Amino acid sequence: MTRSGLGAFLVDLALALVALLAMEWVFHRSLAPLEALNAALNAPPPRVEAGLADFHAIGARDPLVFFAGVRVQLRPKVIVFVGDSQGLVVKDSRGLPYPQLAAQALSREPGGASVIALQLGGANAFEQGALLLGMLRAGIAPRAVFWFHSIFSLRKNEIRSELVPLYLSLPESDVGHPDVILVGGAPPPASAAVPPAQRLLRRLGSWLDRRLSASATLRFARLSLADKSEILRSSSFARLLLPSALRPRTAQTSDPPGSILEDDAAFVGLVTAALERRGVRVVNVLAPIRRDITPRPVSVRSESIAYPALERAVREAGGSFESWLDLLPDSCYGRFEDGSDDAFHVSGTGHRLIARRLLASPAAR
Repeated sequence: MTRSGLGAFLVDLALALVALLAMEWVFHRSLAPLEALNAALNAPPPRVEAGLADFHAIGARDPLVFFAGVRVQLRPKVIVFVGDSQGLVVKDSRGLPYPQLAAQALSREPGGASVIALQLGGANAFEQGALLLGMLRAGIAPRAVFWFHSIFSLRKNEIRSELVPLYLSLPESDVGHPDVILVGGAPPPASAAVPPAQRLLRRLGSWLDRRLSASATLRFARLSLADKSEILRSSSFARLLLPSALRPRTAQTSDPPGSILEDDAAFVGLVTAALERRGVRVVNVLAPIRRDITPRPVSVRSESIAYPALERAVREAGGSFESWLDLLPDSCYGRFEDGSDDAFHVSGTGHRLIARRLLASPAAR
């Protein structure tokens, strides 16, 4: 390579590096608020409320460590709640979410009860099911499981990087063969027969993958096209370049692919059957949602696919299925910061109504 050729190469390399750093900065600014919100949702509460000594929330903890630690603390009667951020967010900050309200009520019954909350912000059905299977593998077989579903938890087929080790620890006979994306990839199997040089390369590769996985650019690349579009339109650059009429509001219509909705429903059925075989009573609940707003939170097409598929899979697995879609009045739903209607997260009054319905269920007794 000539001196001039080397100089041009170095200039191109420097420009590429600057472009990559600029992309990393843009994507970090766009992803940081969403990731900070999920981290806050999954953080343990700062203090223990009265009557919640037997309430155990997984939060951001390693699920394998969480299950091993909580198993020795449980009372004979154990109730499990699993779902996404609806069980974490109290829209008006007046009171506690329904899992904690139910735990307080159950603690006052003769003999009490332990409550395990497996809610995670943004968790989809594959992640929720993996948590339930991991709980069974850890030797925890509760009296009942209340599994809350929504169109939002049925629209993705991913396992977040924090839950990949748990998912990979489950036998294929437990999880079936779903078309699922392992965010961050799967680590290679360990083997004592691998030569030292190859083991070193694997360790270096794993280290590099962990570092790259922390990159905002790579995290953005692993998102679905719809999520990419939403994040880009909500970025600081979009706010500068797009007129206010074209900027997205937080509320939008979700229209996930029908194949993913059906795959999620099938996985829910598989996990429900595994729990029922262990003597666990599983109540699958369609979580309350406000559908009569603009923009409509979910498309009619997606609802017409998801809900029948879920009910069919649950009933074939021997579980219970209940629709609480219209349980709450409109006044129980709040708004996002930009003023658009939040069709899913509810006020303290809404949580109290959900808790009351839960406690009236025969499975909670």
